[in-house]
Amino acid sequence: MRPLILLTRPKDSATRFAAQLQDRFGPLEIVISPLLQIEPASTRPDVTPYRALIFTSAHAVGFGAAGARCYVVGQTTARAAEAAGLSVIHTAQDATSLIRRILADKEPGPLLHLRGAFARGEIAQTLTAAGCKTEESVVYAQTPVPLTDRAKQVIGANCAVIVPIFSPRTARLFAQEVTDWTHLHIAALSPAVAAELPKAAKRLEIAHRPDAEAMLMTIKGLMDAVS
Repeated sequence: MRPLILLTRPKDSATRFAAQLQDRFGPLEIVISPLLQIEPASTRPDVTPYRALIFTSAHAVGFGAAGARCYVVGQTTARAAEAAGLSVIHTAQDATSLIRRILADKEPGPLLHLRGAFARGEIAQTLTAAGCKTEESVVYAQTPVPLTDRAKQVIGANCAVIVPIFSPRTARLFAQEVTDWTHLHIAALSPAVAAELPKAAKRLEIAHRPDAEAMLMTIKGLMDAVS
């Protein structure tokens, strides 16, 4: 019997990843229970004064302008930016490598980081301190929402459940809600995500790279282990 998969990403991201799972592994029972709801800002920042934009999430891409140059984190963000007509200069794996690339490119600035209310890495501050003037604009909020009744039901059932977790904040929210970890097999995007989770899970594996492809490989390993 194949394990059930519980996705806790924001709705659009969870739906996309569910499709990737089905494409890779065939029919699966997938429960989607977002722990964060994305709420876009009501006003748009003026991006015209900036030589390039920075996106660390696809959720912010809609606030860019077609034709604008941009640096992004992650292939999903890159695809969203390209679909919106933006010109992607470079796609980095994480905030640290993004900062390194921008400084290596000697971007004169000013740059603008369009981000959510909760973000890691202090990109704008780090770049500005290094001589590349960078500002930031919060263009969406990530509001916590509780697990659905269906999600709670499968967590408490006597069957294996694989839970991919993509951010430290989601990991913290999940840990606050769950008391029974007996049948949970966790795929964590990074060590930072894993650090927010208790050691009570049946199994916890960390992706070797912080991207969707590595997460799919990690999930495959968990599926093989519990099947």
